[in-house]
Amino acid sequence: MSCSAAIGRLTLLAVIWTALALFTALPAAADKQAGDDAFDANDYAKAFTELLPEAQRGHRRSQYRIGWMYLNGKGTAANQAKAMFWLTKSAEQKYPRAQAELGDIFIEGRGVKASAEQGAKWFRLAAINGDDDAMYQLGDLYLKGKGVPKDEKEAAAWYRKSATDGNAAAAQRLGRLYRDGIGVPRNDSEAVKWFKVAADKGNKNGQYYLAKMLQLGSGTPRDAAKARTLFELAAADGHRDAQVALGEIYSGDEGGSKDFAKALIWFKKAAADGSSTAAYRLGLMYRDGLAVKRDYGVAVNQFRSAAEHGHARAMQALAGMYAKGLGVKKDAAEAKRWSELAAKNGYKG
Repeated sequence: MSCSAAIGRLTLLAVIWTALALFTALPAAADKQAGDDAFDANDYAKAFTELLPEAQRGHRRSQYRIGWMYLNGKGTAANQAKAMFWLTKSAEQKYPRAQAELGDIFIEGRGVKASAEQGAKWFRLAAINGDDDAMYQLGDLYLKGKGVPKDEKEAAAWYRKSATDGNAAAAQRLGRLYRDGIGVPRNDSEAVKWFKVAADKGNKNGQYYLAKMLQLGSGTPRDAAKARTLFELAAADGHRDAQVALGEIYSGDEGGSKDFAKALIWFKKAAADGSSTAAYRLGLMYRDGLAVKRDYGVAVNQFRSAAEHGHARAMQALAGMYAKGLGVKKDAAEAKRWSELAAKNGYKG
């Protein structure tokens, strides 16, 4: 055989082998895509079937998703051991979401012995590999000194990295550090900046804290209208303190027009979520008949609920009810007891 013929034959064989390799790879790629599409559509049964072979082939995201499904019982029966196996496989290939998931598992002790040190280890690896939520979680650990030495400056640094990568929760947390001068110099303007970053992303904590800064005129010109709008956004998203703030605004605490019917709505929502301040304010509304029929019995119950959670003003209000016999049997000794408790808890009249 001539040299040119041999070269031609080798070239032909190379083309054939390349084609065979491509055709062999197509089903696997198609299966992985189908599995990812199913996972993203919450069709976990299909996702599990399609992604398990990919995980077995060593694909790190597929390993993470199989581990997550085992962990949460999605698409397959929950199995902690198998979840840890696949999550660890993925994490060892430096897949940040798997590393962050392991961090969360160890911090919370989900099916394993809780270990803040192990949690911090995995969150750090995930953060180094670019997971912004892991950066945020690592910041929390440094702020609390959990699993790592307490270091407020290091906490601020990780919050900043996370916030710069677009994490709204980290942005509002960084804003709070600037507001309170923790780990960074106190700077209200910088606090407002980061609260706004979080608020613009729809973060309810960011909305609430930015509203407070606007309400007080701290780090930004005072703007009661913008503050109320932000309180409303946060309150509608279930932020309890924002609900209380709206109740106070509609009660005229900030000097604007009063709308006790709206105040009642927001105080009820916040009280149902456990706010002692809201319970106290509801007590006042029922005692004084504001937007409701006066009902001393309900007022006493609300005052008592708040007082039992340490609310000093509610304690004093309850003392007044006992002193006058409103909604309860008149009892001077009980009135004195609650009044003294109020004073011990900071009530100054």
